[in-house]
Amino acid sequence: MASTKAKRTKKTSKKKKVGRPTKFNPEQLEMVEKLVALGHTQDDLAYLLDVAPSTIGYWKQHYPEFSEALKKGEAKRKSSLLRHLWKLVQAGNSAVTIFLAKNWLGMKDKTEFSGDLEQEIKINVVKATKKEVKNNGSG
Repeated sequence: MASTKAKRTKKTSKKKKVGRPTKFNPEQLEMVEKLVALGHTQDDLAYLLDVAPSTIGYWKQHYPEFSEALKKGEAKRKSSLLRHLWKLVQAGNSAVTIFLAKNWLGMKDKTEFSGDLEQEIKINVVKATKKEVKNNGSG
């Protein structure tokens, strides 16, 4: 009887995994990094890896190597984009130059006001005939 009790204890002490096995595959990390570098979103990755978008979020939290692959891919994508933008600046593209000045250097388009902004404006409305308006405008 003691041996049956020991068997039950062993069975219940093992932790059973609930749910289906993960589709996470460390061999796909290089591909994930490249896809993100090319501009693919996390929704794109979910589709390509045949998982739900929420699974991508789960993997980011529970698999540090997956999160790192995403970060590396994002860094490569940003670096590539900045290289292309910088080439446009060097070629004299003023729109890109302004964009980078605002985003890199924090420059802003702003209008400065001085004085009292709550000044009273008075408008006098006067009735006039067409002839009076015509004569006033040409004078």
